Amino acid sequence: MRRMAMLSLADDFESAIGAIVTQVNETAHALREASGTMADAAQKSAAKAGVVGSASAMASENVNTVAAATEELSSAIREIASQVQSASANAHETAEEANAAQGRVQGMADVAREAEGLVFQADSLKVSVGSVLDEIRAA
Repeated sequence: MRRMAMLSLADDFESAIGAIVTQVNETAHALREASGTMADAAQKSAAKAGVVGSASAMASENVNTVAAATEELSSAIREIASQVQSASANAHETAEEANAAQGRVQGMADVAREAEGLVFQADSLKVSVGSVLDEIRAA
């Protein structure tokens, strides 16, 4: 039950991270396209007016900076997703090891119960043998 909960939690977390990475990648792509469009508009405006062209070039640089920053953020999120996947695999492995350990502990408990039964039988046999020896001595 615990293993299932851990696996479900890990899968849900991994799905959420995947959705975030996809959305960030789509946004980065859209920003790159917007950056290209704005660069074209800036060149046309620069031909019409020097002052407006200078302002557009500055805006284009800012958009490129934002696009580059977004790409870096996307890369960082991909790295985080990779680490989450690794942590998820570790959690799965730990859950499996815990289940295996639980099985071994249960096996040891079963052996201990069997040993306890054997000790009880040995004590009963000792009492019986003692009674027989007492009868033999008395006879």
